Amino acid sequence: MLPEPAREQPLSSLSAEQPLTQTQIWRYASVGVVTASASLPLYLLVPHLYAQTFGASLAAVGLILMAVRLLDAWTDPWFGRLIDRTEGARFQVWIRPALVVLVIGFVALFLPPAGLLSDTALLIYLAISASLISLANGIVTVAHQSWPVRWKPAAHQLPDQVRLVSAREWLTLVGVIVSAALAAGNQRVALSIILIAAAGLSFWLVGGLPGQGSDGHPASVGQAPARPASPASPERLASLNQANPMNPHMVRLLTMLTVNALASAIPATLFLFFVSDYFLASRTTASVLLLTYFVSALVGIALWQRPLARLGPHRIMTTAMVMGCLSFVWVLLLAHDGLIGFAIVCVLTGLALGAELICPALLIGQQLQATPQSLGPSQSATIFGRWQLLAKCSLAAAAGLCLPGLALLGYEPGTSEGLEGLLWVYAGLPCLLKLVAIGLQSKIPTTPLP
Repeated sequence: MLPEPAREQPLSSLSAEQPLTQTQIWRYASVGVVTASASLPLYLLVPHLYAQTFGASLAAVGLILMAVRLLDAWTDPWFGRLIDRTEGARFQVWIRPALVVLVIGFVALFLPPAGLLSDTALLIYLAISASLISLANGIVTVAHQSWPVRWKPAAHQLPDQVRLVSAREWLTLVGVIVSAALAAGNQRVALSIILIAAAGLSFWLVGGLPGQGSDGHPASVGQAPARPASPASPERLASLNQANPMNPHMVRLLTMLTVNALASAIPATLFLFFVSDYFLASRTTASVLLLTYFVSALVGIALWQRPLARLGPHRIMTTAMVMGCLSFVWVLLLAHDGLIGFAIVCVLTGLALGAELICPALLIGQQLQATPQSLGPSQSATIFGRWQLLAKCSLAAAAGLCLPGLALLGYEPGTSEGLEGLLWVYAGLPCLLKLVAIGLQSKIPTTPLP
């Protein structure tokens, strides 16, 4: 029988055994710059670079990148399980080598040797280097996101998680903004230099940070060797089967987060089409609006800190989704000359994004903390790997379903055809999906009970 929903405990009432320092927070968060700086150029710059500059087939480049993205998504849960089976300083043990591989793949992809003359050799080179980036970035992301849940052995650590996750997402957004600006200007050398510097700094900074082995005791680099977990006995396997972290509440939570991720991915996919064709705005104006959105998210991450401490992630996530839903309703009411109103929407949805970036990790962390230790926090990387898979599938679904759907509705990019369909897919469909997510959220206990 499912436990009855309980009143959520404010984060400010919880305490950790050891104080978390600002230095530790930013050392941990530094990895976010690396993951953002590596992932965005892969899909923003590579198609144009390899098709236009190097002369490869655009269709082949697209198919390779799609295959790489699918491989990346499906391997995240597998890497999560491997991370969870590592004892000692599990997160550093996986993050540090992956950072090295990530840098090698990135430099290889964006600064290829001049001797790749044939199309076949170029495409093989693209597939290998892009796979290195994607898989290494997946390992770093899964380990980095699951780390706060296992930061220290204290039973109640949500105040620390709020600070860690907020700093991580803040620096991730900084990485997104910087890499997007450089990628738009085709600054491959500058991108490579920034990634090398950021990865090298993160490699050094994460060393010695708190972590936990599978036994629940603190570990840091140099304190406990990393080794696979010992084989489970039949009794152990039986207990694991009975204490599954994918309980109905966790399933419902991941479903809600996936629906909301899809609601956010649709307008992100269609943003340039909508601004350019519905408002007839220039590419420069679209860039300014996009920058406004991301800067608002940066501000939002800071502004949500106090409400999070007072109300908890459940209520803040619901508030952010309601804000997003109302903002999309406003978009539906905008005329073709309503660009100023849309700029205000970019600010509001950016502020809501700040909360939606922080809360998923905190909500998953709450569920894991309420699960028996054998399959709760000790399998944080497994659960975050599954969440990464679902989030990436949402991005793929947004492009794979919405773009063909718009074509069926008669929309043609660069023309005035099918603009009503574009409006309803851009704003109406996300609004509907957010309402579904809000309904699912209302069925999840605000504080999961063991």
